Amino acid sequence: MRLRLLRGLSPRTFLRRYWQKRPLFVPQALPGFGGVIDKRALARLAARDDVESRMVERRGTLRDTRHGPFEKVILEKRRSTLLVSGVNLHLAAADALLRRFAFVPQARLDDVMVSYATPGGGVGPHVDSYDVFLLQGPGRELRIFDPDGAALRLNDAARVARLEGFLRASRTRRVYMVLHEPQHLQRECARMMGLLARYSHAIQINRTHEEIRELQDAFLVLDSLDYVRRPVAARYRGAIGLGDETEALAMRARFAEIWASSFPAVSGTTVGL
Repeated sequence: MRLRLLRGLSPRTFLRRYWQKRPLFVPQALPGFGGVIDKRALARLAARDDVESRMVERRGTLRDTRHGPFEKVILEKRRSTLLVSGVNLHLAAADALLRRFAFVPQARLDDVMVSYATPGGGVGPHVDSYDVFLLQGPGRELRIFDPDGAALRLNDAARVARLEGFLRASRTRRVYMVLHEPQHLQRECARMMGLLARYSHAIQINRTHEEIRELQDAFLVLDSLDYVRRPVAARYRGAIGLGDETEALAMRARFAEIWASSFPAVSGTTVGL
């Protein structure tokens, strides 16, 4: 069976051609992957004495490493990295992620380590004594669900410019959008289609499968903290939450369900109609 996770290769072919031989880069190996834990929850894990963790802070050309547990994790604005090992032992989502790599010999399957780095952070050049699969999670991610996108004003020059500024801030930023009907976007939003053409690596727009097209609310979630929600998409009345982790995580989980019932539907190769 061919796996997108392995760039369309079967596990057998991957193990024969690449395993312990050479690296394999797979863009969008897990479409919509938003990580398995946010930085606040990761910091809480690092405070536990039954969890292995470390903090690496860069000072010039040197790096200082401290090992947890940490009474309080303070991620500096720049040049710091938090690493937590064995996250799969404490989080079901991380354990499910690990199981996706079950094609690897069981004796070589160890754990899921999660790291969070601020700008300028990182552990520096090093050589691992084991095999690794690296999944790059979000820097910041915007998830949008709307029946047709008409209310989003995605042909407005200022709004599209703000979206482009969001994406240009970091190569890890992503926009994921799900629509019931994409025709308005394709026909009336030439600026957004142009942005999609320029940032096809960072924007994915899906269309829902027919069985969930009765959903008529709309919402967007930024990372796992901020959201805007309209219970009825056709009306502008709604709610906004800033720094509301509990509700934002619930909405992000709902977006994941909608995303799982959708398929890629809009390409940036044609600008408008």
